[in-house]
Amino acid sequence: MKLKISIAVLAVIAGVAFLAISSINKDARKFYQLTEFVETLKENPDAISGKYLIVLGNVKEGSIKKKGIQADFIIEMSDDAMNVHHNGKNLIPDTFQAGAQVTVEGKYDFEKKEFVSDKIMAKCASKYQSGNGMTPVSK
Repeated sequence: MKLKISIAVLAVIAGVAFLAISSINKDARKFYQLTEFVETLKENPDAISGKYLIVLGNVKEGSIKKKGIQADFIIEMSDDAMNVHHNGKNLIPDTFQAGAQVTVEGKYDFEKKEFVSDKIMAKCASKYQSGNGMTPVSK
């Protein structure tokens, strides 16, 4: 009787462990700074192919072209740049603007040589810099 209970308990533990490990691997997203992404794209494109990725860069001045809820723009970092197409599945944040630091989430389209984004997160540098002439209000 103890053997049957032990086997049942081990089977349940193994099942839970398998589900946990498989879900972690499935939802794992690789984060790249743009310079790392471009290097990986050149050296090992298979590491990027078909994978959901997060890429960090800065929006290039004058590159934003909005089309309704979609947008095309370029992100850059150091001497590297990449075209991005935001498909509009998620809204573009208010802080998204030229010069802003952004992370884009999605997949790289090898045929079009562009990153197809379904999520953008942007940080507006001017909101977080000190010395902007604003004084905190005290109560």
